[in-house]
Amino acid sequence: MKTEYDDTIGRHYDKVAEECGLSPQCTMADEIIRNKETTVILEFVESAASEFAADVAPSRDATASAGRPRALTVLDVGCGNGYTLKTVATELAACSYIGIEYNDKLRELAKQQVDGLANVSVLPGDIRVRESIDLADGCVDILVCQRVLINLLSDADAKLALDNIVSLVRPNGRLLFIESFLAGLANLNEARAEFGLEPIGPAHHNRYLEEDFFSHPGLEPCADNRRVAKNALSTHYYVTRVLHSALCKGMQSEFTRNSHFVKFLSSALPDGIGDYAPLQFRFFVKSAGAHRRGAAAPRR
Repeated sequence: MKTEYDDTIGRHYDKVAEECGLSPQCTMADEIIRNKETTVILEFVESAASEFAADVAPSRDATASAGRPRALTVLDVGCGNGYTLKTVATELAACSYIGIEYNDKLRELAKQQVDGLANVSVLPGDIRVRESIDLADGCVDILVCQRVLINLLSDADAKLALDNIVSLVRPNGRLLFIESFLAGLANLNEARAEFGLEPIGPAHHNRYLEEDFFSHPGLEPCADNRRVAKNALSTHYYVTRVLHSALCKGMQSEFTRNSHFVKFLSSALPDGIGDYAPLQFRFFVKSAGAHRRGAAAPRR
């Protein structure tokens, strides 16, 4: 699927791949956000896998031991250079992992990143085009989507992509989305205005989501929210985009990422104070008998 914004997104991630390579900072220059995302994803996959351990169907592979449960399938949608995929697959090696990446250069880096890991494969695919993803409906137990949907600069494309993503997950499967929202950005800019700071907007290659974007017939919010609040990054955003920015303005110094000031305050203060983080964690369960958004409900 080719759209007028594909060249914008393609050029951006080609540059990211060339400049960052296999670095953890590829696609996320903020070290604290990257580390928090990775920790949350690890805990999410581990918790979901533990819940599923008792009810996973036995493997149908004739070479497998009798009664041996099949490996849970974990899908990383838009896996980038494979950093998260490698980290989780190494830490939780009992699962089977698949990464899907649309950008050719990032996909090649991901393949390098996971080289030698027998439980990981990396595939091409465009989440806007279901037929481009060589996976069966309902084959995924656990799905992670990390800053991917915001790269689709069309509301219709983003909703279509969400339909396709949900179709890949089995009923009662678990999904984690890490995406940016307009409401959090608005709150952040109100806080910045108190210090005379200019409003900030999404990066040129991003389109932030409305609060109700994940109101989908195939998704039900997780009851316990995986013990991570959706606004867990709020404190860090206030420290970096408000306090640090205000200090830099007052001192007429240049803003720098990952400063000692930011690292100290973000680690000293509790997570999730206020609602100043555009980037949020959303946890879901795949609904039983779910159908695609806009489709007719199944006949009884």
